[in-house]
Amino acid sequence: MASFARRIIAPAYPSIDSCHEVVMNKIACRSLFNQPAPLRKIQEEEMFKRIVFASVGAGLLAATAVAQTSAPTPPSSSSTPAAPAATPASKPAMPENNLAGKGKWRASKLIGVDIYGPDDKKVGDVTELVFDKSGKVEMVTVGVGGFLGIGSKDVAIPFEQVSWSDQPMAPAAPAPAAGGGTAGTGAGTASAPPAAAAPKAPAMYPDHGKITLTKDQLKEAPAVTYSGS
Repeated sequence: MASFARRIIAPAYPSIDSCHEVVMNKIACRSLFNQPAPLRKIQEEEMFKRIVFASVGAGLLAATAVAQTSAPTPPSSSSTPAAPAATPASKPAMPENNLAGKGKWRASKLIGVDIYGPDDKKVGDVTELVFDKSGKVEMVTVGVGGFLGIGSKDVAIPFEQVSWSDQPMAPAAPAPAAGGGTAGTGAGTASAPPAAAAPKAPAMYPDHGKITLTKDQLKEAPAVTYSGS
Protein backbone atom coordinates (compact mmCIF):
# COMPACT_ATOMS: atom_id res chain seq x y z
CA MET A 1 0.00 0.00 0.00
CA ALA A 2 2.82 2.32 0.82
CA SER A 3 4.52 1.58 -2.51
CA PHE A 4 1.35 2.31 -4.42
CA ALA A 5 0.97 5.60 -2.60
CA ARG A 6 4.46 6.56 -3.54
CA ARG A 7 3.74 5.83 -7.22
CA ILE A 8 0.70 8.08 -7.21
CA ILE A 9 2.10 10.91 -5.15
CA ALA A 10 5.59 11.00 -6.68
CA PRO A 11 4.70 12.68 -10.03
CA ALA A 12 2.98 15.52 -8.24
CA TYR A 13 6.23 16.68 -6.75
CA PRO A 14 9.36 17.69 -8.76
CA SER A 15 12.62 15.97 -8.34
CA ILE A 16 15.61 17.57 -6.64
CA ASP A 17 17.30 18.24 -10.05
CA SER A 18 14.28 19.98 -11.48
CA CYS A 19 13.94 22.09 -8.42
CA HIS A 20 17.58 23.12 -8.74
CA GLU A 21 17.10 24.15 -12.40
CA VAL A 22 14.08 26.28 -11.54
CA VAL A 23 15.95 27.97 -8.78
CA MET A 24 18.92 28.79 -11.07
CA ASN A 25 16.60 30.28 -13.78
CA LYS A 26 14.92 32.45 -11.20
CA ILE A 27 18.32 33.65 -10.04
CA ALA A 28 19.38 34.49 -13.65
CA CYS A 29 16.17 36.35 -14.38
CA ARG A 30 16.43 38.22 -11.15
CA SER A 31 20.04 39.17 -11.95
CA LEU A 32 18.98 40.45 -15.38
CA PHE A 33 16.22 42.66 -14.11
CA ASN A 34 18.22 43.72 -11.12
CA GLN A 35 21.03 45.19 -13.27
CA PRO A 36 21.81 48.87 -12.90
CA ALA A 37 19.98 51.34 -15.16
CA PRO A 38 23.04 52.45 -17.19
CA LEU A 39 23.94 48.91 -18.09
CA ARG A 40 20.35 48.14 -19.03
CA LYS A 41 20.28 51.25 -21.26
CA ILE A 42 23.45 50.17 -23.05
CA GLN A 43 21.94 46.76 -23.68
CA GLU A 44 18.76 48.39 -24.99
CA GLU A 45 20.81 50.57 -27.36
CA GLU A 46 22.72 47.54 -28.61
CA MET A 47 19.44 45.76 -29.20
CA PHE A 48 18.07 48.83 -31.10
CA LYS A 49 21.19 48.97 -33.28
CA ARG A 50 20.84 45.31 -34.10
CA ILE A 51 17.22 45.82 -35.05
CA VAL A 52 18.14 48.83 -37.26
CA PHE A 53 21.01 46.98 -38.92
CA ALA A 54 18.78 43.98 -39.52
CA SER A 55 16.12 46.23 -41.12
CA VAL A 56 18.67 47.96 -43.37
CA GLY A 57 20.17 44.64 -44.41
CA ALA A 58 16.75 43.28 -45.23
CA GLY A 59 16.01 46.36 -47.33
CA LEU A 60 19.27 46.03 -49.26
CA LEU A 61 18.62 42.37 -49.93
CA ALA A 62 15.12 43.18 -51.15
CA ALA A 63 16.44 45.95 -53.48
CA THR A 64 19.08 43.62 -54.90
CA ALA A 65 16.48 40.98 -55.56
CA VAL A 66 14.22 43.49 -57.34
CA ALA A 67 17.14 44.79 -59.46
CA GLN A 68 18.09 41.28 -60.50
CA THR A 69 14.50 40.52 -61.38
CA SER A 70 14.02 43.68 -63.50
CA ALA A 71 17.47 43.59 -65.23
CA PRO A 72 17.16 43.14 -69.05
CA THR A 73 18.03 39.74 -70.34
CA PRO A 74 21.13 39.89 -72.59
CA PRO A 75 20.45 38.77 -76.18
CA SER A 76 21.35 35.21 -76.83
CA SER A 77 24.02 34.38 -79.39
CA SER A 78 21.54 32.31 -81.39
CA SER A 79 19.22 35.25 -82.03
CA THR A 80 19.25 36.81 -85.50
CA PRO A 81 21.44 39.96 -85.60
CA ALA A 82 19.68 43.19 -86.41
CA ALA A 83 20.05 44.40 -89.98
CA PRO A 84 22.46 47.33 -90.34
CA ALA A 85 21.02 50.74 -91.01
CA ALA A 86 20.50 51.37 -94.68
CA THR A 87 23.10 53.72 -96.10
CA PRO A 88 22.18 56.10 -98.88
CA ALA A 89 22.79 54.49 -102.24
CA SER A 90 25.87 55.86 -103.90
CA LYS A 91 25.52 57.25 -107.37
CA PRO A 92 26.65 54.64 -109.90
CA ALA A 93 29.71 55.55 -111.89
CA MET A 94 28.94 56.54 -115.44
CA PRO A 95 30.50 54.20 -118.00
CA GLU A 96 33.17 55.62 -120.24
CA ASN A 97 31.84 56.42 -123.69
CA ASN A 98 34.86 55.91 -125.92
CA LEU A 99 33.95 56.72 -129.51
CA ALA A 100 37.31 55.69 -130.96
CA GLY A 101 37.14 52.69 -133.25
CA LYS A 102 33.39 52.98 -133.80
CA GLY A 103 33.50 54.57 -137.24
CA LYS A 104 33.10 58.09 -135.88
CA TRP A 105 35.00 61.10 -137.19
CA ARG A 106 35.79 64.37 -135.48
CA ALA A 107 35.15 67.52 -137.50
CA SER A 108 38.16 69.27 -136.00
CA LYS A 109 40.40 66.40 -137.14
CA LEU A 110 38.89 66.28 -140.64
CA ILE A 111 40.09 69.81 -141.36
CA GLY A 112 43.54 69.63 -142.92
CA VAL A 113 43.13 66.17 -144.48
CA ASP A 114 44.77 65.95 -147.90
CA ILE A 115 42.62 65.69 -151.04
CA TYR A 116 43.92 63.94 -154.15
CA GLY A 117 42.78 64.16 -157.79
CA PRO A 118 42.12 61.32 -160.24
CA ASP A 119 45.82 61.17 -161.11
CA ASP A 120 46.68 60.48 -157.42
CA LYS A 121 48.25 63.90 -157.11
CA LYS A 122 47.41 66.20 -154.25
CA VAL A 123 45.10 69.04 -155.25
CA GLY A 124 44.55 70.67 -151.85
CA ASP A 125 43.33 69.97 -148.32
CA VAL A 126 40.06 70.32 -146.39
CA THR A 127 39.54 73.81 -144.99
CA GLU A 128 35.93 73.76 -143.81
CA LEU A 129 32.86 71.56 -143.24
CA VAL A 130 29.39 72.83 -144.07
CA PHE A 131 26.38 71.36 -142.21
CA ASP A 132 22.66 71.78 -142.63
CA LYS A 133 20.31 72.45 -139.73
CA SER A 134 19.77 68.76 -139.09
CA GLY A 135 23.52 68.21 -138.59
CA LYS A 136 24.19 66.46 -141.87
CA VAL A 137 27.46 67.40 -143.60
CA GLU A 138 26.54 68.72 -147.03
CA MET A 139 29.93 69.75 -148.42
CA VAL A 140 33.57 70.33 -147.70
CA THR A 141 35.73 73.16 -148.95
CA VAL A 142 39.15 72.46 -150.41
CA GLY A 143 41.89 75.05 -150.44
CA VAL A 144 43.38 75.26 -153.95
CA GLY A 145 46.34 77.17 -155.41
CA GLY A 146 48.47 79.79 -153.81
CA PHE A 147 51.69 79.44 -151.90
CA LEU A 148 51.76 79.15 -148.15
CA GLY A 149 48.14 80.24 -148.08
CA ILE A 150 48.73 83.33 -150.21
CA GLY A 151 46.54 83.54 -153.31
CA SER A 152 44.61 80.34 -152.52
CA LYS A 153 40.87 79.96 -152.67
CA ASP A 154 38.31 77.56 -151.22
CA VAL A 155 36.21 75.43 -153.57
CA ALA A 156 33.06 73.70 -152.34
CA ILE A 157 32.73 69.98 -153.13
CA PRO A 158 29.69 67.88 -152.15
CA PHE A 159 30.58 65.53 -149.31
CA GLU A 160 29.27 62.44 -151.08
CA GLN A 161 31.59 63.09 -154.05
CA VAL A 162 34.67 62.59 -151.88
CA SER A 163 36.03 59.05 -151.50
CA TRP A 164 37.58 58.82 -148.05
CA SER A 165 40.23 56.28 -147.15
CA ASP A 166 41.87 55.30 -143.87
CA GLN A 167 44.95 53.90 -145.63
CA PRO A 168 47.77 56.14 -146.85
CA MET A 169 48.32 56.67 -150.53
CA ALA A 170 50.63 54.10 -152.14
CA PRO A 171 53.90 55.68 -153.30
CA ALA A 172 54.34 56.05 -157.04
CA ALA A 173 56.25 53.23 -158.73
CA PRO A 174 59.78 54.25 -159.76
CA ALA A 175 60.50 54.77 -163.47
CA PRO A 176 61.99 51.69 -165.18
CA ALA A 177 65.76 51.74 -165.71
CA ALA A 178 67.04 52.56 -169.22
CA GLY A 179 67.96 49.54 -171.42
CA GLY A 180 71.35 48.71 -172.89
CA GLY A 181 72.99 47.48 -169.74
CA THR A 182 76.15 45.37 -169.90
CA ALA A 183 75.96 41.64 -170.22
CA GLY A 184 77.10 41.19 -166.67
CA THR A 185 74.33 43.29 -165.23
CA GLY A 186 71.58 42.38 -167.68
CA ALA A 187 68.67 44.65 -168.48
CA GLY A 188 68.46 46.05 -164.94
CA THR A 189 67.34 44.87 -161.50
CA ALA A 190 63.67 45.29 -160.59
CA SER A 191 63.11 47.31 -157.44
CA ALA A 192 61.45 45.61 -154.49
CA PRO A 193 57.79 46.53 -153.87
CA PRO A 194 57.21 48.96 -151.01
CA ALA A 195 56.44 47.40 -147.66
CA ALA A 196 52.83 47.49 -146.59
CA ALA A 197 52.07 50.26 -144.15
CA ALA A 198 51.33 49.15 -140.61
CA PRO A 199 47.68 49.60 -139.58
CA LYS A 200 47.09 52.81 -137.66
CA ALA A 201 45.30 53.14 -134.38
CA PRO A 202 41.79 54.63 -134.55
CA ALA A 203 42.44 58.31 -135.23
CA MET A 204 38.79 59.33 -135.75
CA TYR A 205 39.62 60.97 -139.07
CA PRO A 206 40.48 59.58 -142.55
CA ASP A 207 43.97 59.52 -143.98
CA HIS A 208 42.96 61.30 -147.20
CA GLY A 209 40.16 61.97 -149.60
CA LYS A 210 39.98 61.56 -153.37
CA ILE A 211 37.88 63.46 -155.91
CA THR A 212 37.36 63.29 -159.68
CA LEU A 213 38.42 66.92 -160.33
CA THR A 214 41.96 67.79 -161.30
CA LYS A 215 43.91 70.67 -159.88
CA ASP A 216 43.35 72.72 -163.02
CA GLN A 217 39.60 72.16 -162.86
CA LEU A 218 39.57 73.29 -159.23
CA LYS A 219 41.41 76.45 -160.16
CA GLU A 220 38.66 77.22 -162.67
CA ALA A 221 35.86 76.54 -160.14
CA PRO A 222 34.25 79.49 -158.31
CA ALA A 223 35.55 80.30 -154.87
CA VAL A 224 33.39 79.98 -151.76
CA THR A 225 32.55 83.15 -149.85
CA TYR A 226 30.89 83.68 -146.48
CA SER A 227 29.45 87.15 -146.99
CA GLY A 228 27.17 88.27 -144.20
CA SER A 229 28.36 85.63 -141.75
